[in-house]
Amino acid sequence: MTDTVFERAKSKSQRKRDHHALQDLGESLVELSPRQLKRIPLSEHAREEIVATRTLQRGARQRQLRYLAGVLEHEDGAAIRNALEVIYGPIRASVRTLHEIEQLRDDVLRHPDEAIKRLSARFATLDALKLRQLALDAERTGPSGRKATRAIYQYLALTLQSADHSEVSR
Repeated sequence: MTDTVFERAKSKSQRKRDHHALQDLGESLVELSPRQLKRIPLSEHAREEIVATRTLQRGARQRQLRYLAGVLEHEDGAAIRNALEVIYGPIRASVRTLHEIEQLRDDVLRHPDEAIKRLSARFATLDALKLRQLALDAERTGPSGRKATRAIYQYLALTLQSADHSEVSR
């Protein structure tokens, strides 16, 4: 059976989703610094439209982003997304690490004995006695003990960092 034109054509809803995705991509490109923008494989026309969008506000900016999405339809979307991933990848990894440290700190504050046991098994360089003392200090100071919770966070960050460096050097 042969495909008809109707079977191959995208639905209106799909075209709108694609256009909105291109608008989001355009918004990401507009937020880049000039130095970062140079690293993105774009035509000169697309680059000019991105720079022009930066100076606009509100309604004009939204109209320009819709126009920019149309311009980006003719660009290599996969190459642009790969270049953005190269730029944002390390930042996202850093944010994930910060969130992981916050989660570990919260676990230590809620259930110190269990959390310290798990962390000791996970990190060979962890000083369980020091972490236990920091947890006791935080418990003593109560909810207002920001200094103690910050100390736990900093100690866990150093432990995680030393574990990452030891994995890299292997």
